[in-house]
Amino acid sequence: MLKVKFVVEVTDEAWKDLEILIPKEQEKAYKIFRDILSKNSFIGEKLIGKLEGNYSYRLTRKIRIIYGIDNSKKIIYIKKIKYHTAAYR
Repeated sequence: MLKVKFVVEVTDEAWKDLEILIPKEQEKAYKIFRDILSKNSFIGEKLIGKLEGNYSYRLTRKIRIIYGIDNSKKIIYIKKIKYHTAAYR
């Protein structure tokens, strides 16, 4: 069976979040975008409440990647990359 890869797009807010991460965390985020989320977009934890319709994926023990999926266009939108205490606000 052929798997469809998703395109990953990073929002302006998420780019700003990426810029403040240390290089090791930045590299890990890029690998997650390319090797995990683009191939298995629904792997993250489905969110509820005001973030309903989005997913969360763990970058580190304390940092989360918040993303949305446009299944019809096969695009993943990275919306935030924040410490878990701030990610869900």
